[in-house]
Amino acid sequence: MKAQGVWDQVAVQSLSEFGRTMTTNGRGTDHAWGGNHFLIGGDVNGGRIHGQYAEPRIDGPQSVSSTGVMLPTSPWEAIWKPLAQWLGVEESQLDNVMPNLHEFSEEHLYARGDVFES
Repeated sequence: MKAQGVWDQVAVQSLSEFGRTMTTNGRGTDHAWGGNHFLIGGDVNGGRIHGQYAEPRIDGPQSVSSTGVMLPTSPWEAIWKPLAQWLGVEESQLDNVMPNLHEFSEEHLYARGDVFES
């Protein structure tokens, strides 16, 4: 992508529909909520960590069950909002793209400038 001169036009977002519990179910770990993800690309304002890492304890402050299901500190919309804006989604269309966006206050979301250089 760099050799083709398009690296600044690329953003790659990792995603997964689930996290993992801290304890075993006897055959591994069960599905949970929280997880860590990355965003890379030429226009990404890199070297930053958004949100907070959970304390890896089943009795930690982000744990919401006895199996260590972790409550994320940021909703998916936190990263999808600036990514959608970077891709050209207009402010008036964000609720159509992310129907739950209105459920979160601005303090839980990131601005485009927090994530991208342009």
